[in-house]
Amino acid sequence: MKIVKFPDVKNDYLYGVIWLAVLVVVFFFPVVIGRQVLFEATPLFYKEALHNFNRLKTPWVVDGGTYVRATVPDTIAASRMIREGIVPLWTPYSAAGQPLAANMASGIYNPVRFIYFSLFSSLKAFDFYILLHLFIAGLGVFIFLKELGLHWRAALFGGIAYMFSGYLINYLTFWFLGIDAFVPYVLFAFERYCIRRRLQDAILTGLFGSLIILGSHPEASRFENDGKKIHRTSVSYACHCSRSGIAPHF
Repeated sequence: MKIVKFPDVKNDYLYGVIWLAVLVVVFFFPVVIGRQVLFEATPLFYKEALHNFNRLKTPWVVDGGTYVRATVPDTIAASRMIREGIVPLWTPYSAAGQPLAANMASGIYNPVRFIYFSLFSSLKAFDFYILLHLFIAGLGVFIFLKELGLHWRAALFGGIAYMFSGYLINYLTFWFLGIDAFVPYVLFAFERYCIRRRLQDAILTGLFGSLIILGSHPEASRFENDGKKIHRTSVSYACHCSRSGIAPHF
């Protein structure tokens, strides 16, 4: 059996970026070329017959209704107001109207979403924003695993596994995936801080952590912060054992 060999490259990170980007494009090629969208055609209530009609329902998404009836209108309203110089306090497009600035789930405090939709306002931009989240998630795991000392090939497969995990794909259109996409970057920055104890790494950890807090989903932010506390405790314990010359016991 012929064994496929990956070529050795000097810039592992560039190679990882290219591989992850290519895989996202290939996996979602119909979306990229405009033959399919990630919107639900009948977002509120599905008849039983529609579940097997893929042109009316995105087949791999658990629930795309919230995305169409709430997330997209709120994001369009907020980005339009910001471009016109209006403070996005209220949107008339959800139900009988609801607050934007007073609703953290509206996403206007998310800097990544704020910048992206200030530049791109078309409906197709929503599809590419979701694909961008997947790419960011996979790249984050790749960088984190490289920081742990794994070979770039192992780190690449780890990034691919996370990027196309069942959790991210099943909840593809849910906005809280923007939080999950940046968790690996927090772990990466904190790992660097534990090893090097440099101020810039502590600042970097805080910056990535702020993206999670401002990720427009308080519940997911709480779960992610609990996970980071567990990781921080285990890493701190391992570093203490390493400095003390004793073997850690988990």
